[in-house]
Amino acid sequence: MTILESDIKFVTTQVMDDVPEGGGAPTANVIADGASNAVFKDVSAVDRARGDVSIMKIAATIQTLNTDTALGGLVIISRAPADPNVSPALFYTGDFFDRRASIQNRIEAYTSPGEEFNGYMLSNHVQGQRSLQIFQRPGATPPTVNGTLQISGGGKTEYVRVSDVSIEQRTYSYSNGGAFVDYAAQVCVCELVDGLKNDYTGTPANRLFERSSTAAAVNKMLVANASKFYGIAKLVAPVSTGDLSAQVNTINTQLVPSATTEIPLTDMSAAGSSTTLVASGSGTVSLTTGVAFGPNAIIGFGNPAYPGSLSVATSAGTLTDDGGRLKLGALTIGAVNYAGGSMTFASDAPAIGGNKTITFRPAGAPIELADSASIAVTVESRRINYPLTILPPPAPGSLRVAYRAGGNWYELADDGGGRLSGTSSSIGSGTVDFVTGTALPTLGTLPDVGSEIIFTWAAKSNYKDRSGTLTAAVSIMLALDNQAAQSGTVSVDWNDGTARHASDNGSGAHGRRHRPGVLYGEHHGGEAQRAAGLGRGLHGGLQPRRAVLEGLPGAGARCRWCDHPQPRQDQHCAAVALARLEPRAGVHRRRAGRPVGAAELRGHQDGDRQRRRQAGGRAQCGVRHHRLHHRRGEAVS
Repeated sequence: MTILESDIKFVTTQVMDDVPEGGGAPTANVIADGASNAVFKDVSAVDRARGDVSIMKIAATIQTLNTDTALGGLVIISRAPADPNVSPALFYTGDFFDRRASIQNRIEAYTSPGEEFNGYMLSNHVQGQRSLQIFQRPGATPPTVNGTLQISGGGKTEYVRVSDVSIEQRTYSYSNGGAFVDYAAQVCVCELVDGLKNDYTGTPANRLFERSSTAAAVNKMLVANASKFYGIAKLVAPVSTGDLSAQVNTINTQLVPSATTEIPLTDMSAAGSSTTLVASGSGTVSLTTGVAFGPNAIIGFGNPAYPGSLSVATSAGTLTDDGGRLKLGALTIGAVNYAGGSMTFASDAPAIGGNKTITFRPAGAPIELADSASIAVTVESRRINYPLTILPPPAPGSLRVAYRAGGNWYELADDGGGRLSGTSSSIGSGTVDFVTGTALPTLGTLPDVGSEIIFTWAAKSNYKDRSGTLTAAVSIMLALDNQAAQSGTVSVDWNDGTARHASDNGSGAHGRRHRPGVLYGEHHGGEAQRAAGLGRGLHGGLQPRRAVLEGLPGAGARCRWCDHPQPRQDQHCAAVALARLEPRAGVHRRRAGRPVGAAELRGHQDGDRQRRRQAGGRAQCGVRHHRLHHRRGEAVS
């Protein structure tokens, strides 16, 4: 006779309960087809909130009176649960008599213990401890973040996951012949996701880096894939009979509830949510809009606003800001984002129509956390108020106060108006005075002993308001191919968005608003200079690095003492500064009541004075150093 579909049945095992001794051998008790909660119990509210893993063992049998051979069978999950948070999975252990505890070990055997770690547990560790100290040789490979380790000792075994690793280089000593000898060691302090479930005996530091035989051992975990799990997934593309592949939405299923959730952080700065606000200018910006104000409306200003400067004139009254709160009189109707330059109305804000005039003082919002300080939390200093005076005072909107309580970090932020607050009132509150620099945070609960209260802020002195400051003129030095230039022949053309042209007027100055200057001759070539505020004649007590003769003399006229071009009778030699300027030299001195005495010009090359030589009362000059005396009506002395 044929084996019918109705002959294939599921039966219970010896203990149909989600306990360590659950499971066992199959029984003859048939599980009713389609009955609710015949295998698993209902999901409780506690399990739905905290998560749960339920493992039940059932068996498949063929109950028939004929003697036909059963050639095999297939068990599938044909329909997924309606609750997306419930993930079913099937797996086969090959043991008809195993219990839940051994089944759980097979599930956890996705990773199996490997070789002993290159290091051992330093000293004793107690139950609940969330850190693990591993003693290693210097340069040894430390545990990896998010890696899993097995700790076994004293008949107890558990698995821990590492969330963070810090490496410390320490120096230890041992006694040798009455003297102490130092040796180096590496200690890895591993932060654990969960606290230890048992107490473990560690090994003291020793120079041989050997673990005591009675101490706990630390082993690496290797991926083993000891079991195959079968679940259900949705098709993302139609399939037909004979297809060799199918596309589904996922090939993974959940086995163990996770206590962590992935939250991507994008476009974040190292300063976090800090928004330092710096006033820009003393004026205000006004704009008029007809956009309707109402519940959940967001209005942008187009620029960051300085705290306390916002004023919005409306038909319902004037809206103002108060420490990040948007107020209509005494009523708070929204919030102000100073750095983002916007205001957001609350869900119960009144509707306001008509034209509105928004006035505010513009501000800059640089991202900066330049300074930090901390207060250690000890058993003696543990409290909820931690005042701190910050000098110089912090910039508005930049102060952050972070503390740890119950293993979690909480933060109080300055709203720019002198108030410290968190995401909720239970986290804490406080004040900050931007004049005296005094910050007084009040924590929502007592911080953890051994942690620190961390203050971070940016100083106002790091930025200077330069609004209204004129940009300094650009100075460009142009060499004229090391040749002297004839007066009235130099011109400069350039384009700064508009075609420009400038030419000299024959006396060393270019016309037009750019105020360039020309040095017609020099000992070793000519130069054209376009600069603002650099004078030609230094009759005010400035010494040039190089001296030139201004103006061109008649053809062939030379100075009979220094062989330089001879100036005309009505001109004096003039010195023009090209670089570093120093006082005292190049000055026409007044002597014995005479209008103008001798003018002494001294040129310097690279700041070094060359020696002057006197020969027969006449002055001699070198290539870049000369001394000329022009008396009344004479070209040379």
